[in-house]
Amino acid sequence: MGLLAPRFVRRPIFRQVKTMGDRQARGVIGDRQRHRDLTIVGLAEPPAILPRHALEAQQAAARNLTDFAVEVPFRRKDGEVRWMRLRARPLPQPDERILWNGVQTDITEIVADHERLRQSEATLRAMGDNLPDSVLYRYERDAAGKPRFLYISAGLEKLTGVTVEEATADAHALYAQVLPEYLPKLLAAEQAKEHTSTDFAIELPIRRKDGEVRWMRLRSRPEAHPDGRFIWNGVWTDITESVADRERLRQSEAMLRAMGDNLPESAVFRWTRDRNGVARYLYISAGIEKLTGLTVEQVLADDGILLSQVLPEYRPVLAAADQKAQREVPDFDVKIPIRRADGEVRWARLRSRPEPQPDGQIVWNGVWTDITDNVTDQERLRQREEMLRALGDNLPDSIIYRFTRDPAGNPKYLYISAGVEKLAGVTVEQALADARAVLGLILPEYLPILSATEATANRDLTDVAAEVPIRRKDGELRWVRMRSRPERQANGVIVHNGVATDITESVADQERLRQSEGMLRAVGPTASSTALRATRLEMRNFSMSAPASKGSVASLSKR
Repeated sequence: MGLLAPRFVRRPIFRQVKTMGDRQARGVIGDRQRHRDLTIVGLAEPPAILPRHALEAQQAAARNLTDFAVEVPFRRKDGEVRWMRLRARPLPQPDERILWNGVQTDITEIVADHERLRQSEATLRAMGDNLPDSVLYRYERDAAGKPRFLYISAGLEKLTGVTVEEATADAHALYAQVLPEYLPKLLAAEQAKEHTSTDFAIELPIRRKDGEVRWMRLRSRPEAHPDGRFIWNGVWTDITESVADRERLRQSEAMLRAMGDNLPESAVFRWTRDRNGVARYLYISAGIEKLTGLTVEQVLADDGILLSQVLPEYRPVLAAADQKAQREVPDFDVKIPIRRADGEVRWARLRSRPEPQPDGQIVWNGVWTDITDNVTDQERLRQREEMLRALGDNLPDSIIYRFTRDPAGNPKYLYISAGVEKLAGVTVEQALADARAVLGLILPEYLPILSATEATANRDLTDVAAEVPIRRKDGELRWVRMRSRPERQANGVIVHNGVATDITESVADQERLRQSEGMLRAVGPTASSTALRATRLEMRNFSMSAPASKGSVASLSKR
């Protein structure tokens, strides 16, 4: 801008300081009686009024004959504000006046740079001091290898209990908090990165000043300087909750792996299709190898390898179930036979439940179970039931049944053979729906005797035998012998397994024999011995089935 050359006496440079709106400053040269306007070389107009601190600095320099330096803003004639640095040195004269030799420099760009730097540092400080669970730092090692923090944000104290002043004064205040067993790992990682241009990252636990152990993640990036030094700019973050979450996840995965790998005759899996419809397993437990002879690695590498084990005639069944599940998204459940890698055929049940993902894909979480023994048992049961049905449905004049009562005492048939329709005129469906459709056919006067016999058998777990008359649905009266054996179930319920036989003809024969015996008894001694022997032989032939009288109920319980 030019030299500030006017001579000033040892009095204030500026006699008066006007308000910031003043456009001109008045100066004094020589003694107090001579005044003229102060002009600055290179300025289009006299400078704006100086602030108070500049005047005070000038006055102090005049009194002490010391250098004068001040930075002040000026408003040019065109209205633009520029920053100037005024520097001058006093030169005392023989006549006691002082000659000031100085220079005025435009420092507007420097001031702007300083302001940007100030704002940047303020922003950095605001960010660094308010980062959640984190601090920013700037770090280096000196020529002797001693660590030193050039900067560290105020969040450090909350994070570690160590103040910024303590950390910048001695970096070992932070190093000392690292748990001893992890300190060698930290030092080795630092040494490995000391002269490289790659990022530094490490996770380790520290013990805060209050004794609490917290996990920290340190990440920094090197900044190479021309003198060969590296300064590391980084962030230090508390990851205790994240480490705890990872530990819980690890334990959960370990538990899942332990369960999945040790489920009896089962394997758990996670399965999906990509956007192109290609199926793949995301996870499958180790039990799959025992089930199929294929390793986990083989299954994860190629989903089709499991499909190839399904017997050809059942692949359409599997494909149809898969298409239905993809279309309707219900639970998936299918039973299929597979041929293991060793050639053995086993039955498997695949069950899974869909889990829609945020991206629209569907992941199926499921279980693969070997059900070979169940299928074999079911087949044996089916054959046995068929045999029982064939036997029960073809017994001459008889039916077999399984009978119980509910908690309210209502009768219920669990099973009854098809002969019930011929015997009583009631269908199997009607009997299973309501046992009273059969029991209601018994003549009312015999029901109390039958109930008492059943109660005794239930109490003593003894066999039951009873002969009762029924009136079929077509009105015909028939006699039925009912025999059953009680069986107490694990839940305490009594179930009767029994057989009911039509004995109408036998009862009629017994009645004829009774009448015949009565006639012989009336004849008495006049009867021939031959007729008597014939009568006794006939009595023996019917003794096993004959009741005492028509309509009697005989208890043949065996204790």
